[in-house]
Amino acid sequence: MEKKKIKIKVYRPKEYRLLSGANSAVKSINEKLVPALSGIGFDLTSENLKDCLSNGARTIHDSYIGEINRDCARVSLPASKKMLEDAALAEYSKFKSVLTEVLKEITPDAPKYISVAGNKAIVPDGARAAITEDCTQYITTDAEIARYDKYLAAIEAMNALFDGNVISGWEEMFAPSGGKFLPQPLDYGYLNQRINQSKTN
Repeated sequence: MEKKKIKIKVYRPKEYRLLSGANSAVKSINEKLVPALSGIGFDLTSENLKDCLSNGARTIHDSYIGEINRDCARVSLPASKKMLEDAALAEYSKFKSVLTEVLKEITPDAPKYISVAGNKAIVPDGARAAITEDCTQYITTDAEIARYDKYLAAIEAMNALFDGNVISGWEEMFAPSGGKFLPQPLDYGYLNQRINQSKTN
């Protein structure tokens, strides 16, 4: 049986920050990292993106170095082999520089909302819902829910008291004493008059 939970609020500033961070990360990846990967012979795949963002591109590095070694093994002249190796390593150095720059531009939360499609990073349709869910506050314990129900009952009672027309200065009617709200010596005729007037304004 699924545990009962009640949605209280969505933290909109956090929601905006996470969505903006994801969109900014996608822009940086597509404009900078994808060309850099292409320069060393790799496409942007989910695996390669994860390797770049959370593994320091170690898998890509090992694969690239292995390819360099295989290419160099087919070259007999030492000078030519050295030129091939140097050029390949220089290209990889450019890639690592770009990766370092991109990582600085990506917020820690962004990768979980990013997917890859067609050699491009995207924020998929379901990411917005996931972000909203991650920014939503729920109450789940029996004690929290019981307190919330009392709060709703108090709201309903307040709305009934004012006939749905809260007047200014209403706080003065509920001066607490000893940790409790006590009845105040109010002019109820005047109170009715003010509430009725607020209905027509």
